[in-house]
Amino acid sequence: MTDGIRIERVTKRYGGQVLFADVDLHVRDGEFLVIVGPSGCGKSTLMRIVAGIEPVSAGRVTVGGKDVTHAHPGDRGIGMVFQDYALYPHLSVEGNLAFGLRAHHVPKDVIRQRIEDTSRVLGLADQLRKKPGQLSGGQRQRVALGRAMIREPAAYLMDEPLSNLDAALRVQMRAELIEFHRRTKGTVLYVTHDQVEAMTMGDRVAVLNEGEFAQIGTPTEIYEQPATVFVATFLGSPQMNLIEATARADADGVELTGGDLRWRLPRLPDDLPESVRVGFRPESVRVQADDGSDLPIEATVSYRENLGNESILHLRDDAGRAIVARVPPRTGPRDGERATFHVPLADLHLFGPDGRARWHGARLGTGGEPLPWSA
Repeated sequence: MTDGIRIERVTKRYGGQVLFADVDLHVRDGEFLVIVGPSGCGKSTLMRIVAGIEPVSAGRVTVGGKDVTHAHPGDRGIGMVFQDYALYPHLSVEGNLAFGLRAHHVPKDVIRQRIEDTSRVLGLADQLRKKPGQLSGGQRQRVALGRAMIREPAAYLMDEPLSNLDAALRVQMRAELIEFHRRTKGTVLYVTHDQVEAMTMGDRVAVLNEGEFAQIGTPTEIYEQPATVFVATFLGSPQMNLIEATARADADGVELTGGDLRWRLPRLPDDLPESVRVGFRPESVRVQADDGSDLPIEATVSYRENLGNESILHLRDDAGRAIVARVPPRTGPRDGERATFHVPLADLHLFGPDGRARWHGARLGTGGEPLPWSA
C-alpha cells in the first residue's frame, strides 16, 4: 500500500449545523495515528466518514491513493474495529472470523489458511470452537481485531476499541495493539477520548476540538510544546498549571508579574503580548531547586494525594491560586506547611490572550537564548 489515508477538505453538515469544515488529515503509510478529543468534537463521525458509514457533505477521502469518497464500505479496502466488538453471538470464533470472507466468496482453502494464520498471531488458536459469550472481554476484542485483520485490508480503522474493558485489561490490550502494529506494519487510524491511549500508542497524535485539529504531532511534541491552552490542559493528568500574568520587556529580558509572582526571563519574541498565561506541568514543580535558572513559587500545601509511586501535592500560593505538583513519594512539606517550590525555566510555557502558544522554555538554546518560535 502507498499513500496511507488522506482526508482532504472534508466538511460534515447536519441540516444547518456544521460539525466540521475543510478538515485535512494524512495518515502516512504504515503509521499508527490517533485522533483524540473530548466527547462531541467530531472524531467518531470523521472515522465513520473514512469507513463509508457516514456520507461527506464536501471534500474527498482516499485510501492507498484510491478515491473512496463515495465508495461502498466493503469496497474501501479497510478493516473496522468497533467499540462494542459487533460479533455474531450465534457463531463460533471461527465463524466470526470467516464470515466476511465467505460473504465475498473467498475459496474455502484460502479461508482456512487465513483463519489459521490470524488465530495464531492473536493467540486464539485454542478458542476457535467457542462462542463470543464464552470469551473474556480481551478475547472478544482480539476476535474483533482478527475479523478486520483476516481480510488483509489496506488500512485499519479503530473506534474506541478498548473503552469497554476494565483498567487492567486496557493496559494489556494497549500493549497487544502496539505489538500487532509493529508486526503487521499496517496503517492505523485510531479514535479515542483517552489521553493515555493517545500518548502511549500513537506514532502521531491529532488533537481534535470543536471540529478543528488544534495540533498534530508526535506525543512528545504535543506534550512538551502544546500549540494551544486547550492542548496543554487536555493532555496530561493532572493538567497543566496556568497562571495569569503580565509580561514587560526591558533591556535585560522580560519580567513576569502576577499577584506575588515576580519572575525574570531571558529575551523573548518582540510580539509577546503584555497579557499572558504562564503554564507549567505538575511534574515541573520541584521541592528543591536544580540550578540558578529555576523560578521560585511560595505556596502552602493544602493536601496531599499519596499514590504509592508518587505524590500529588495540591498547593495554594500567596495570591490564592491553586497549583498542583507531582513529586516522588514521601517527599516535600506536609499538609498546612508553607515552602518555596521551583519551576525550571526550560519547563515554562507562555500563551497569549487568544490561547495560542507564544513561547516554550524547551526551545531555549544551550546558551540560554530563545530559539526562533512562531505559534
